Order: sequence, then C-alpha cells, then structure tokens
Amino acid sequence: MRIQPVKSILPAAAAVLLCACGGNTDMKKSKEETVQILAVTDPHILSDRLYDDGIAMQRVIENNDGKMTDKSREILDALLARAREEKPDVLLVTGDLTNNGELVSMNDLSEAFAKLEKDGIPVLVIPGNHDIAYPYAASYLGDVTGFVENVSTAQFLELMDDYGYKDSLYRDEYSFSYIYEVRENLWLMGLDANTEEEPGAIRQPTLRWAEEHLNEAKEKGIQVITFSHQNVLRQSDILWQGYVISNENEVRDLLVRYDVQWNFSGHSHLEHRSVYEGLTDICMGAVSVAPLEYARITVTPEMEVSYEKAPLGVLEEEAEQRFYAKSRSSVSKQTEGLDISLEEKEIMNDFGARFNASVFAGRPEKQMMQEEGYLLWEKYAGESFWFAYMKDVLSKAQ
Repeated sequence: MRIQPVKSILPAAAAVLLCACGGNTDMKKSKEETVQILAVTDPHILSDRLYDDGIAMQRVIENNDGKMTDKSREILDALLARAREEKPDVLLVTGDLTNNGELVSMNDLSEAFAKLEKDGIPVLVIPGNHDIAYPYAASYLGDVTGFVENVSTAQFLELMDDYGYKDSLYRDEYSFSYIYEVRENLWLMGLDANTEEEPGAIRQPTLRWAEEHLNEAKEKGIQVITFSHQNVLRQSDILWQGYVISNENEVRDLLVRYDVQWNFSGHSHLEHRSVYEGLTDICMGAVSVAPLEYARITVTPEMEVSYEKAPLGVLEEEAEQRFYAKSRSSVSKQTEGLDISLEEKEIMNDFGARFNASVFAGRPEKQMMQEEGYLLWEKYAGESFWFAYMKDVLSKAQ
C-alpha cells in the first residue's frame, strides 16, 4: 500500500507550520564566525536487533556492494565519537540513513542522534531512496530472511523531526525539503528527491518552493549551500542513470540561476565531484563502504568553502579487504571467458579491483593507464563495460 505524502496526512494547521518555522535563532552564528560542518552519506544502519552471524547475514555480505552492513553500528558509534571530539556546528547526513528502511533501524538512529544533540551538536538529515516505504526492510536471523516493518512517511516525520526539520527556517509542504539557518548569512537547503509520488525527482511544487527562497536569499545577500541524496550533476559519463536526480536539468539550472556554488550529495557510494557553470556537486563516498571516511566542510566569513575527507579510524583493513574481494569477484566475471593465460587474468583482476577501490575512495590516478593490468584490459577486453569504465575515469584523473 502506498503511503500518503506529508501534506495529506497532516491537519491543515500543521501543514501551514511546515511552510515557515521559527528557525534556529538561538543556534545560528554571526557573520564573522566560521562554520564547521561534519558530513557523511549512506550510513545504511542496520539495527543489531535484526541480524546475527548466521547464514542469512552472510548472504547479505556476499551479495551487497561491499558495505559493512554487519558493522554499521560500530561505524555509527565511531562517527558520533568523531563529532563529539570535533564539535562541528552541525552533523549533516545526506540520506540512506538505514539499510533498507527498517523501522527498528530508524528508531535506533533517532535515539543515537538524540544523545548527540544533548551534547550540543545539531544533526541535519534528509531521506534517501532506502528510507521511506522501502519494500525490502528485513531481518537476517539464522538462515532466515524475514520481512519487518518499514518506515512510513508519517513515521519518518515523527522519528527525524528533531534533526533539521523542527528547527528549520522554512519547510516544504510537498517533500522533506527544508532550510536550516546555520549563520546569519548562510543557509543549508536540503532538497528531497524521495517522495512516493515522484521517487528520484524534485517535484514541481518543491522546485517552486526552492526558487522562492533562493530568490529571497539572493535579495538578502545570503549564501545557500544545498544538499541532496541523489546527485544533482552527473558524476560519470558511464555510470549516472539512477544516481542523478531524474529532472537534473531543471534542478541544475535553478541552482545555477541563483548562484548556488555547492551541493553535497551521496547515493552513488563513490567519492567524486562534478562542476557545471560555477556549481560544484560533491558526491561523498558512503561512510558504510571502504575507506570509511567522513567529510569536514568549512565555510569562512568570506564565504570560502573547503572540503576534506578524514578516516573514521575503525575497521579500515577489514573494509578494504571486503571491498577489494567484492570488486575482484565482479571483475573476474568479465575475464573468465577470455582465451588468455591464468597469469594475465590474475593481473587484470587485481588491477580492476584496485582501480575500483581507488574510484570509490576518490583517488584514481591517470598513471594507472600505464600499468600492465590496464594495457591487458585494453588489449583483451577493450569492448567490455569494465574497460569503458576504467578509460572514462582514468582519462579524467589527475
């Protein structure tokens, strides 16, 4: 059964409140202060009440894309510890908060965020495509995969209201988009592309809402930094379908028209940035996938924005080994049918896995095109998807 949107399940008076809220006036900084944002994407938290170390969970690990699903709580605890150490002005989480939209997982996350906010660190979230009314919410106990209750639109509103929405300056009636005033002249605008009505797109009423407030910000000299789950710019000429917002041109042109210079997104799980006419969309690598990193975003009083990644400091070797093994398994399916020596296949498989790891970490190097593994791919599998992917990425690398 499809869940009704926020505007339909809330009474009229509450709907009005969604459009303009009191704002976080007691938390915003002055124009002379630097803003520090700690940001992550795609934590894919799975409650430890929903799995054990049985066969069902092992199947999840073997079949996913290298996510540390069985270690997600340890990763979350490490992230929250980093936030407490660094004391940023906000912790920003750009979607896919839960593994597959399990209500129990969302509740665990809400409780964890509540403890962080008690320590004086505001949390801002936006839903991802895995978070609301997702049909594959499941438990993995013993050798049984069992469906569990997923998160409805109303439950997301209830559990995540404290994390950006309640203290928002403005709030969209038609989606989980909102504006948070972090400084007198700096707004953070979350753009939600995961409504049940138009999954993957920014809805037309939301675009009108965004334009209204982008125009207001421009008139008042306020800088706006946007964030979304899906990318607003294509991060690859090969791999972009399903990762970029489906009405990308409308969204991109709107942001450019109002001089938005930065968007922070996730969804693709790899670290990359794309630029279009002054707009930079930084796709942050998933914190649930090697190399298990979070981002530090700094905005100076002069409106200069810097971005750097830092390791969580936990499970690094295990995450790298898991991602390498998963990548190698995928690559080997491309080479197994080639009429070449086993030694050459091994060189190609190892190169493919290392290349993929470098892409997800955001550190591919053009010089990799000179390695024996790349040259073997070019010689024996030059028409394959994997080689097209390698050539596209490495030809644009530093």
